Amino acid sequence: MSSRISQSMLYTNFINYLDQTTSSLQKLYEQGSSQKKINRPSDNPVGMARILTYRDSLKAIEQYRDNINNSKGWLGLADTTLSQVEDQLSRLKELTVQAANGTMNEKDRNDILKEVKQIYDQLLALSNTKYEGRSIFAGHKTNKDAYVKGLAVFSNKTDDTGEDDVIPYVKDIQGSSDDVIVVQFSKSGNATSQIGIDNGIQYTVTKGGSNIKTTGTLNAGDTELDLGGVKLSLRKGYKVVTDKTLAGEDLTKLIICPTAIYQGDNDSGIGVEINTLPTSVPSINNYFLDISPEKNGSFDSSVKVQITSNSHIGDGSPIEYKYSLDGGTTWSNTLQVDNPNGSQSVDLELPGGKVTLQDSNGISQDISGLEFTIGGTEVDQTSTNLYSFAQGDIDKEIVVRIDNDSSSPVNFTAGDTIKYSYSLDGGQSWDTGHEIKATGTGYEDLPIPGGILKIAPSGSSPSLNGGEEFIIHPRDASMDSEISQGINISVNHVGTKIFGGFYKNSSGYEMAFANDEKKNLFVGIGKLISALELNNQDEIRNSLDYIDSAIAQVGQMHADIGAKINRLNTSDSILSDLQVNQTERKSYIEDVDFADLLTKISQQQTVYQAILKSASMIMKISLVNYV
Repeated sequence: MSSRISQSMLYTNFINYLDQTTSSLQKLYEQGSSQKKINRPSDNPVGMARILTYRDSLKAIEQYRDNINNSKGWLGLADTTLSQVEDQLSRLKELTVQAANGTMNEKDRNDILKEVKQIYDQLLALSNTKYEGRSIFAGHKTNKDAYVKGLAVFSNKTDDTGEDDVIPYVKDIQGSSDDVIVVQFSKSGNATSQIGIDNGIQYTVTKGGSNIKTTGTLNAGDTELDLGGVKLSLRKGYKVVTDKTLAGEDLTKLIICPTAIYQGDNDSGIGVEINTLPTSVPSINNYFLDISPEKNGSFDSSVKVQITSNSHIGDGSPIEYKYSLDGGTTWSNTLQVDNPNGSQSVDLELPGGKVTLQDSNGISQDISGLEFTIGGTEVDQTSTNLYSFAQGDIDKEIVVRIDNDSSSPVNFTAGDTIKYSYSLDGGQSWDTGHEIKATGTGYEDLPIPGGILKIAPSGSSPSLNGGEEFIIHPRDASMDSEISQGINISVNHVGTKIFGGFYKNSSGYEMAFANDEKKNLFVGIGKLISALELNNQDEIRNSLDYIDSAIAQVGQMHADIGAKINRLNTSDSILSDLQVNQTERKSYIEDVDFADLLTKISQQQTVYQAILKSASMIMKISLVNYV
């Protein structure tokens, strides 16, 4: 039996073949135009999934390489800067060796002094080097100079360790001077005297090694010296030698010379600010209080401490105290610490560590009412009716965002849900979906990587609104850049680890490298300037130790920077190879082979033309066939 093929069947098949061929040809033309084998998921679902994975990987690699390039800018500039610092220090050592030579006269040393001062100015400028307008040696505080010119105070006396004994007793120094200033104390009939306590302490001021001297007198209660353009404040109770014959040693001299004051932040997170002293106690004039945080502490939030009991160190009765994490608005319960008879110090346990209160004069005095604050991690916030603090081992900047509906603020009622997200890359990406239940008892703890963000209400009607952000700055002062997955590198530096210098804050005057001051570059050059100006050959020789130690310290930091740059270059090379590999793999799946494509197009065009020709022959229908 034969089947009859109708004209309509021929026509239908022709249309189907023509559609298929046209679609295939159009797809090939699209691939030629886009240069891609896969232009939509339906073209190859499995291939498209792999392409998307490669795209994400290449995007991440590109970001890492951008971070590396930016890091190379920071560290490359630091590397160049420290090379210049080492050149300056090398010249400084040459000049010091020359000046220490016994054949040099005062005029020769004055000529050397001029060049040393120029080196000092150059080192100060180098310490304030900026990359794209941001200070590279100021820790996180990159928006201003790391250092400013200042004055340092030294003495001709040393403590038991051989270090200068005056630094802890200098409360502040203000003003400026182009000349070295020498202050000498005296008081007939007194082997030693206490500043601010004894009457009639004489002092003589000499500027610039000249013979022109001015004099003044300090009486009980006086701790400030007006030196003509410079004001020096000493702590009450500071002992000075005032009668050489009775003391059997030289009179105490204070030498004021150039230095640099550090304005950036450091990586210890530990610093004590004394807010108030119990001035109502008359005998406090005979008392010196030393507050020094233990180095094993990590005070990563601001802690305010207040002594609440009528206590004397060493009187046998417990000392009571309390602390606040919000500047004094909310206080902890009263705590106690043992205070054995005859003790000269007590340790107060606090969040993050402990603080030692020391009766340095060996006199038991009333410390009731004493307040002080330990500084720590900074938290910037958008709200003005909240207190916020960060605690824990937080080693990078974290942004915390409140995600509650903006129309329904949290009022810190027990049971309220606080929703939040955090970002570890400055807000580019967020880890969302976190929430806690408010306790309603004061501080609310929001867990974050490495610790917690503590939020406390302030004012009569506090609220926590959706969209509010808290930026947590870590205590290590490091600005990290992610150079591969989970691997970061610090690109900035704490200037005091390189140049030294001094800190000035409301608690007083502190030296960098306090435990090894010879590493302090700005201390060494200040002492050298004073020795040259005063034509003191022995002190010039002593300055060599400072310069050698400073050279070693700068060299160590320079080597650290060099190691980081090598690490960046290695990471960049690895990422470059990976980028090429991933690009080739993605291209194999996604990109067309033009030679193969042209062959396919030619073949498909031939098929297309054949279909059209065959169809035209079949579809030629004459009316004669129907007559």
